[in-house]
Formats: sequence, C-alpha cells, structure tokens
Amino acid sequence: VNATDNGVTPEDVPILGDMDPDRTDVEMALRFNCMVKGSSEMGLQRQKPFPFKFHNRHSNRPVPRPKRIILMRHGESEGNRDELLYTQKPDWRIPLSQDGLYQSRFAGQEVKNIVGDEDVYLYHSPYSRTVQSCQQIMHALDPGQVRGIREEPRIAEQQFGNLQDLESLRRSKIERRRYGRFFYRFPNGEAGLDVYSRISSFIGTIRRDHLEEDCNVVIVTHGLALRLFLMRWFQWTVEQFESTHNPPNCGLAVMHRDPRDGRYTLTEETLNMIGADKAPTTRSIGRSMLRKAYVDAFLSVQEPGYDRY
Repeated sequence: VNATDNGVTPEDVPILGDMDPDRTDVEMALRFNCMVKGSSEMGLQRQKPFPFKFHNRHSNRPVPRPKRIILMRHGESEGNRDELLYTQKPDWRIPLSQDGLYQSRFAGQEVKNIVGDEDVYLYHSPYSRTVQSCQQIMHALDPGQVRGIREEPRIAEQQFGNLQDLESLRRSKIERRRYGRFFYRFPNGEAGLDVYSRISSFIGTIRRDHLEEDCNVVIVTHGLALRLFLMRWFQWTVEQFESTHNPPNCGLAVMHRDPRDGRYTLTEETLNMIGADKAPTTRSIGRSMLRKAYVDAFLSVQEPGYDRY
C-alpha cells in the first residue's frame, strides 16, 4: 500500500498511541509507508513517528534546537604527510602540518561567513590536530559570539592501537577496504561500530545541552567520526554509510534546521563532498515496530547488496 497513491499524508494517519486494536492492517501499512517515505534521502533527517511533532507541557511545536550544526574534519596533520610518525609518536599528540594550519585558518573564515555574527558553541576532539584546528576557527570569530567551547573525547579518532607497526597498519587498512569500514576491527583497536556507539552518546548530550534557536554548534573532529555522526543523526543504513568516503582535510559538513518541523538538512555541497549523492537508496525502519503489518511490509522489500536468508 502506498500512502501517496491514496492522497494520504502523515498527518492523516493516526499515531500508534491513538490506534484502536481493531484497526485494519491496511491502516498500519499506510502508517508504515508514511514513516519510510523519503528515507532514501540521505541529507534529510527522518520524520519522527512517535509523534510527528514533539509534545511538551507548554506547546505542540518542535523542540528548540540550534540553527545549524557544522562539522569539520581537522586540517592536514604531520601523520597525513608521513605515516612513519604513527610508529614514533602517540596518535593523539601528532600536530597539524604547516599546510594544515593554513587550511584551518581558511576554514575558520568559511565558518565565520556561514554563521555571520550569530553565537557559536564549539566542541573539539582532544587530539592535538583538532585542538589546533579549533584554535584557528576561534581566531576567525569575534570573542563575543563564542558562547562556549568544550573538549569532547567521544568524538576522538578511531583507535588503531598504541604505537603502531606501519606494515601491520597498512595490511589492516587493505583488509578493511575488503571487509567494510563499519564492522572491521583493528587489532588492539576499535571497529567503526565502536566509534558509532560513542558518537551516539555524544549526540544525546547535544540534544540535552542545546535547546536554543539562535546558536550554531561547531564540531571539530576526524573524518570517520564525522561520517558516523551523520549516519547516526540521519539514520543511514550500513550500506549507505559504506558508500560514502571521508571529507578532505578541513572539509565542512553543514546541517541546516528547518524551524517549521525541526528537522535538519545537509547541504548539497556536503552530500557531494562525502559521496552521499551516489549512495544506494534503501528503505529502513528507524524504530522498533511491534505489529505484524510493519514487519511484513519491511521484509517484503528486497535490499540491494543483501542476500535473503
């Protein structure tokens, strides 16, 4: 059943909490289709099904959220120029290269152009290269518009082990390309799934700490962590995530919030930057569904790239 074929919009279909146990499976299927409609758009936040707008004791409007969320990968590091450095120095202490400093300074001006005179709250990974990149952004902003700054370990780089053996690291990265970045675990290190879990916890912090409409949140992090943040926020599938790639050094991912429904949208430049414009389209359920009609409708969709069991 397709909701749009019948002229039904999400507002026309009652939310699950209001549904009578005797309602037909057709109505349940309509509700399901309304929720998954548009889920293939990787740059648009999925509509929340329980309910469509957040209810609180004061109003029926969406919860206030920051006007924008801007994520930036750090500038070029000395380790990006010479991998041998990872065998001699702790990863988290490797600084920016001279080019990385220039990149970060330019990116700071880009951030300033985006936010103008609006307030900014900054988060950065504890790694030296992200701290230095964040400092360059700070130089571009007016002191009075910086509402706060916080070091956040949960957005740190994926852990590859301690002082690394270069040949072993190279072999592992070749294996990872074949196996997939999300589930591959480095020996003595993390899988992408581990980074996803801590990023999910960090997103919960953002949702609790930022209940203002007039502020911009800037997050200075690492390439994989940036993509996993977007995956978690926009509820990408693993297949969609695997089709993307890391942004370049100092690449900016910009999320704009629509005040009408509270959802965020990625800019076209961001989608192109990480290759999401070429990602496969999929259907997915963002939340657990307990009624059989939902499960049957989901299982009837043959996902590209997956075998049926």
